[in-house]
Amino acid sequence: MLIAIKMRLKTFKETRKCMQQRSFFVRLILWSSLAIAPAVFGQQAARMSLKVNPAASGIEVPSDFLGFSLETETILPNAQGKYSMFRASNQPLVELFHTLGVGSLRIGGNTADRPDIRIPANRDIDELFAFAKKANVGVIYTLRLRDWTPEKDVAPARYVMSHDAAQLSCIAIGNEPDMYEKDYATYAKDVARYYSAISAAVPGTRFCGPGTTPLKGAWASGFVRSFGKTTPIEWLTQHSYPASYADAKTTLAQARLELLSPKVMEQSAVNYATFGPEVQAAGFKYRIEETNSDYRMAGRAGVSDTFASALWALDDLYWWAQHGAGGVNFHTGDTVAVKGGDGVCVYAVFRTAGSGYDVHPLGYAMKAFALTGRGRLLPVSGNLNPDVAAYAVAANDGNVYFTLIYKARSHDAQPLHISLDPGPSYTAAETMLLTSPGADLASKNGITLGGAGIDSDGRWSGHWHLLDKGSPGNVRLLPDTALLVRFRPAAKRPQRTASRQR
Repeated sequence: MLIAIKMRLKTFKETRKCMQQRSFFVRLILWSSLAIAPAVFGQQAARMSLKVNPAASGIEVPSDFLGFSLETETILPNAQGKYSMFRASNQPLVELFHTLGVGSLRIGGNTADRPDIRIPANRDIDELFAFAKKANVGVIYTLRLRDWTPEKDVAPARYVMSHDAAQLSCIAIGNEPDMYEKDYATYAKDVARYYSAISAAVPGTRFCGPGTTPLKGAWASGFVRSFGKTTPIEWLTQHSYPASYADAKTTLAQARLELLSPKVMEQSAVNYATFGPEVQAAGFKYRIEETNSDYRMAGRAGVSDTFASALWALDDLYWWAQHGAGGVNFHTGDTVAVKGGDGVCVYAVFRTAGSGYDVHPLGYAMKAFALTGRGRLLPVSGNLNPDVAAYAVAANDGNVYFTLIYKARSHDAQPLHISLDPGPSYTAAETMLLTSPGADLASKNGITLGGAGIDSDGRWSGHWHLLDKGSPGNVRLLPDTALLVRFRPAAKRPQRTASRQR
């Protein structure tokens, strides 16, 4: 079974009962008394022991793994003719992309195919790619398919390839075509005409697709068979919203628990099983080009915008990395195109706030992954607690990182004392805590990583905490938090703080 599914202790039914008894003040006292001493062992805490072999082979996480997905509408000017988001002069957003380690920007969503949204003009494209160059991200650019013609897509494809090929990752034709194409056979026939027309007019164009809704594995498999040998395919793309299956009538407290339950991780596994093994066996890369917790109403307020979503997202990022994904792009923005509701993006990673951006809990999950997930994934062995997801990476910077995510989901959960063994060549360790006020899953504000939040100008000044030299691998993991642990080679002397890290 998958490691992320194995590592949970209580059934969802049991945790619901526990959650109803949870007291915020009890959790606040627990967090306040323990968070300041992450390496001191106590007699009441359960113990775990985890180890890795830094020389073990493992999947290499691509440098552009982390990504955003935004609606096509966001690259158009506002009513005043100004580009509110994607322009090279938007330094706070450029800084935020750098801080969060974003390497991919997908432009698409439902507004890529909506007839009431105009097709971006050349100037709109110029502004987008000027920003992309400044932020150093590759762009997945979506052209229209629904109620359209191949000839109409040739001009924007030619313009992008002639002006911005260096920043272009690939071109997608249509968004979630399974929502409006009759069946895969019809889609394959239609999109083949687009590939043919664009490739003839603009040789060397790289494509990606099909970008369907979750669990449409037959479309992904068919896509590989139809175009894998005849068309330059950069990525097989799929969408993922693993919390969307949940009962929308549950209380917010129950829904937050469900977001952290094994059922949600199982949904990612079910989605992957419909396409991943076959696509990878055929030698193709794949990317989750659009994802978030729950697509209904662009997320559920009080769930998708809380600290619970940060713990879910950090686990989900590592889960997809372990299963060979070329990257994961979180759908975000101030608004998104969804049926019903007011379009406000509840599950946003960030939202516009004055001249800068308000970073939501999901952004902290991305930052935590950016700090620990660059390198080669290592198998973790030991007495694994079912409520803990544990990941390790032999990083490109020469360090070994552990990421420990404690989805306690119980009012009486105890801190865990964990002994970490990174191998004999690593003896000095530092930690960084991802938490919310009182380690409360319902928190929307006050989230910190390394003792600091992410500022509205996109900057972050968190720091690592140096562990006691006498017990460099012994850490305390608090319920409903995530702990990052950095082991440096014995010859390297760790620094106690790092300001304005990226």
